[in-house]
Amino acid sequence: MTKIIGFDCDGTLEISNGPISLKVLTELKAKGWKVGIAGNCQLVMTHLPNLDFYTGEPKGPNLRWRGKFFQKKILVGNRPEDEEVAKIAGWQFIHANNFKQELENL
Repeated sequence: MTKIIGFDCDGTLEISNGPISLKVLTELKAKGWKVGIAGNCQLVMTHLPNLDFYTGEPKGPNLRWRGKFFQKKILVGNRPEDEEVAKIAGWQFIHANNFKQELENL
């Protein structure tokens, strides 16, 4: 199965006061996921330059286009706006606070 996962940055990843460590992104890549950042977060690019994608704004059209090529599509974020973008783009949404529990099912 082809799988892609995108992470919002602000309030989602540890480098912006979020609960998800950058190590998790590397671990997901090692498990065969295409991993990237959905939104603008230059800081992540300096720490993890080898991610598979970085979308700019607006996220929705960028995610919709990227998602065409994958069977499983997940966006991880922390705001209602992130959830709405995922829904519009046809991606599953996982709230950053629930990600650790959901990770076992991915």
